[in-house]
Amino acid sequence: MVRMILGTTAVSLVLSIVNAISTTAAGFVAHDTSVTFALNIPEKNTNNDLYFSISGPSSCSWIAVGMGSNKMKNSLMFMMYADSTGKNVTLSPRIASGENEPSHTKDIVVESLAGTGISNDTFTWNGRCLNCTSWKGGSLGSTKNQNATFIWANGPPGTLESNSLHADVKRHDSYGVFSMDLSKAVGTSGVPAVPTSNSKGTIQISEKGDGQISSIAHAILMVLVFVGLLPLGIVILRFLNCPRWHALHQTISLAIALIGVGLGAKLGTLYNLTKGFKSGHQIFGLMIIIAMI
Repeated sequence: MVRMILGTTAVSLVLSIVNAISTTAAGFVAHDTSVTFALNIPEKNTNNDLYFSISGPSSCSWIAVGMGSNKMKNSLMFMMYADSTGKNVTLSPRIASGENEPSHTKDIVVESLAGTGISNDTFTWNGRCLNCTSWKGGSLGSTKNQNATFIWANGPPGTLESNSLHADVKRHDSYGVFSMDLSKAVGTSGVPAVPTSNSKGTIQISEKGDGQISSIAHAILMVLVFVGLLPLGIVILRFLNCPRWHALHQTISLAIALIGVGLGAKLGTLYNLTKGFKSGHQIFGLMIIIAMI
C-alpha cells in the first residue's frame, strides 16, 4: 500500500513537471531577479481562467505582480507571502484605489496547484485564477495585445507569516513596470514553468527603489519637537526669563509639530490599518497637537 501511494505521488509529480515544461507561456524575470512571473492563457478559454506562476526570494516579506495597467489603480494584483507555518505561501488577490496599500477582493478566486510552496529560500505559487480576465475597474485585454502592461513589486526584507488574505503589508522596497506579448501566452491550459529569462516580446520598462523617507521624516520631526524643542522652551522660560523668546520658540515648535502631523496624516492614507484614522497612535497624536494649539 505504501509503495502504491509513493508510486502514485511520484507519477503525479512527474506529470505536473512535464505539463509545466510543455505549457505555452509568456515569462518575465525582473532585472534584480526579485520577481519572476509566467502566464498561460488557455486557447479555448470559455471560463476566462488564467494559469500562472509567481516566484521570488523568501527574504522579501512579500512579492506581487499586477495586471491590466502600468499603475496600481485598476490593476488586479496577486500578492504572495509566507503562510502562518512559514512552510507554504498565501496568495491574496488585491485591488487598490490608487497609490496605496491594495485591499483583498473577494470577487477573484484563485486555486493553488502543484509546486506551490517555499523551497531553497524561494517563494513559489503555481495555480489558476478563475474567471479573472476582467474585474471591477479593469481587464487583461485582448490576447492579441503585444504590449500589455503589468506591474511588479517586492516588500522589504522580513517575514510576514499569515493565512489571512487581508494581511497588512509594509510599503514596497522596489517596484516597476513590464510589458508582455499576450499572444505568446496562449496555448494548451496548464501551470507554466518558472521562467529563467524574459520570453520574446517581454520587456522590463522600469525599476525603482523605494524608501521610507516620509516615515523617517515624521519620526525625526516629532522626536525633535517633544524631546528637544519643548524641553528647551522650559529652560528658556525658567532659567533665562525671556518670555518673548519663549513665545517665538513655542511658535516654531508648533509649526514643526504640525508639519510632522501632516506627514503622519498623509502616511495614514496609504495603509489599510490607518486609513480610518482610528489607531491609538493617531488619536493620541491628534490629542497632543490640539492641546499644544
